[in-house]
Amino acid sequence: FFVKHWDLLYELAISPMPVRLFDKKEDGTVHKSTWMGTDYLPLVHSIWRDISIHSNHQQRCENHVQLTGLLSRTGVGEVRRSCRSMIISSTIRRFNPWALEKKNCMQKKKKKKEVKRL
Repeated sequence: FFVKHWDLLYELAISPMPVRLFDKKEDGTVHKSTWMGTDYLPLVHSIWRDISIHSNHQQRCENHVQLTGLLSRTGVGEVRRSCRSMIISSTIRRFNPWALEKKNCMQKKKKKKEVKRL
């Protein structure tokens, strides 16, 4: 990440004014008014793809651990708890209606095919 984007990171470091990488316009596009002519878009995309995804994965794992702990209070054994947690984490949470609606809104903006429930 750092080697690939070293030039842009250096530009950020020496910038005389604050650079807002994540400001967006009302239409959802990136607001580049503070970028002072430098195209930071490759850096922004890489941050979302290479760095931000890790916190989402970590949060999902943490939710799984918490759910297993909650299920242990029901008096079932360890294997059954783990199986229930995996089923809930992988099916119910993943395809809930709210998330599906949000994803399809994003897909429509990108003019891509809608996601279907299994």
